Amino acid sequence: MRIGSKALRGRSLLFAATLAAGALQAQAAPPACALKPADLARVLGVSFAEGKPEDAGGMGTGCTYKASGGSMKAGTEVSLFLHITSAGGPPDMMRKMMNPGKTRFQSVAGDPDRAVIVQHAPDVPTFPDVSYDRGGYLIGLRLSGTFYKDLAQRQSAKAEWDAKLLKLPRLP
Repeated sequence: MRIGSKALRGRSLLFAATLAAGALQAQAAPPACALKPADLARVLGVSFAEGKPEDAGGMGTGCTYKASGGSMKAGTEVSLFLHITSAGGPPDMMRKMMNPGKTRFQSVAGDPDRAVIVQHAPDVPTFPDVSYDRGGYLIGLRLSGTFYKDLAQRQSAKAEWDAKLLKLPRLP
């Protein structure tokens, strides 16, 4: 009986230490709208308005940046969603928990922040989506809107935008 009780105390202490580390980590989180519109414009080639904090579904913080002067015809009528969440576990596990079941994650070779390109399930229309983990945080960048000129170009446009998203300044 005492062995089980020591094991339980050990697990409780480990759990408490994990929570304390998470609390310290959460205090150092970057602001929800940490990216600058000038950086977005320089890297993505589209002007953006200041970001607006958004609900991130109870998992971290979120911010939406809307293109200013974007054009559906040019494939630049877009919004960028920045999601910052504390990596409360291994980043691969966190990504799986935060995405639908058939989502796949393509590793970006040589990326220092273990970035991945998100490949959505076949029944989900494809859109640019990348994530990386840095400084104890999982950072997600998703582009929505008309990022392609026509449906036939959607997959190649996704690859182009994914590459651009990976060039944005890294947080935190």
